[in-house]
Amino acid sequence: MYKPTYVNTVSMARRRNCEWNLETFLTNFTYPVLDVRDDYVLIGDSIVRNVGNINNTQVISYPGSSLFKMALLIEHNKLTELNNKKMVVVHLGTNDVSKKHMTLDKLINLTTTLINQIKRVAPTAIIALSHVIPRPCDYLKTKDLVMEYNKKVQGCALEWGIRTFPTYETLQKHGKPIEAYYKNIDRLHLNVLGVKRIRMCLSKFIAKERIRMGNRRTRRKAPATAVRVSLEAEKRRRERSHKKFISFHGK
Repeated sequence: MYKPTYVNTVSMARRRNCEWNLETFLTNFTYPVLDVRDDYVLIGDSIVRNVGNINNTQVISYPGSSLFKMALLIEHNKLTELNNKKMVVVHLGTNDVSKKHMTLDKLINLTTTLINQIKRVAPTAIIALSHVIPRPCDYLKTKDLVMEYNKKVQGCALEWGIRTFPTYETLQKHGKPIEAYYKNIDRLHLNVLGVKRIRMCLSKFIAKERIRMGNRRTRRKAPATAVRVSLEAEKRRRERSHKKFISFHGK
């Protein structure tokens, strides 16, 4: 198991303090080399930073990323390596719902644009979209938009030709986010418990998808010689046990 790859760009780090520039963003962007051993890839923002490798699925984290930026990177051929993957799992949207004047229609347009760009680069890959998780830091402000967006994505999954999985429900209870899964410092990023929770959700989803696609790992059959040796050893063990039983009761 190896740690996820982090991508820190100058434009992402300074986007809150200076005017965003497309040329600077593309120039400073560095994309890690995809591991050829992994046929699945998970692309997300800082929420999946510490998730780690899941069932031969490489996890790549882009802190501060959004639906718009990811679609922009793919449009400018920064993620062409995705064409060798069987499944592209996307966990984005957490940074989009908190933007000013963001509406459901804008989110859906950004999502469809990203999906179309991924299909252009990787036409044979299956696209899986994660739900946007609740944000305790501004829950009262963003809860309605997050719930409407997740419901809309779930309803349009068949039309868009994608898969979805309910990450949102994993981190909420009784209609409220579970605070114990978030860091107290910002009430947005996940702590150790939250990372384990979302990792379990993603692991189950990816395992089911592998079974559905016929990529389930089958147990290797033991050779005939090994089976024969194990049967003979079991026979000798039973004979010794029987002799001890006879000797004990014979006294």
